[in-house]
Amino acid sequence: MKIYKSCKTLSLFRFQEILDTKEYKYLIHDWEDVVIDEDLQKELNETWSEIFKEYLTLKDDGEIKASFRQLALISKMTTKLVICSSLLDAYVCQSTRKGRKDYSNELRTWGYKIDPLKPLQNQVNRIISQLKTLKSSIQIKEKAYEKQYKKELTQEKISIDEQIANVEEWLGKNHIDSEKTTVSRWIAYIKRVEKKVKKQKAA
Repeated sequence: MKIYKSCKTLSLFRFQEILDTKEYKYLIHDWEDVVIDEDLQKELNETWSEIFKEYLTLKDDGEIKASFRQLALISKMTTKLVICSSLLDAYVCQSTRKGRKDYSNELRTWGYKIDPLKPLQNQVNRIISQLKTLKSSIQIKEKAYEKQYKKELTQEKISIDEQIANVEEWLGKNHIDSEKTTVSRWIAYIKRVEKKVKKQKAA
C-alpha cells in the first residue's frame, strides 16, 4: 500500500480533494481497494498534519500561519473548558475520598487546584467562576478571529480549475494537469506568478 507523505509526491488534485472533503483516503494511492481501520486512519491523520505543515512552510504565507495559530489556540482553550467542566462535575458526584482525589489530581494538571482541607463548595464555585471566565475568553477570541478573517471566510473561493487557468495564462503554459502536478510544484508556479505580478506593478 502506497501512502503519499509529502508535498513533493502528493498531487495537487488529491491535496484539493482532501481540503474539500476532509477525507484522508486520498493520501492512499489506490484507496478504493483499501479498508481503512482505526490504526490506518490514525496514520493518515498524522500524515496529513505533517503534509499541511510542509505546505504552510513552502507557501510561507504569514496570514495563513497566523490564522491557523489563532484557531489552534481557540481549539486548545475549548478542549480545556470541556474537559475541566466534565472533571469538575465528576469530582462533585464522587462519594469516596479516593474517587475525589483522582479527579482533583486530574484537575490540578489543568491548573485548577482543590484543597480537601478547605470548604468544598467555595472551591467548586471558584473553579466554576474560572471556567466561566475561560468561556468568555474563548468567545472573545472567536469574535476577534471572525472579524479579522471575515473577508477570507466569506469571499467566494476561486475553483482550482480557475486558478490553474490563471497560472497557465501568466506563465504561458499550455496545460497544467492537477493529477500529475505535485503540491510543491504548484506552489513553485504560484510563487513565479506572484513575482511576475510584482514586477509588472513595479514597472
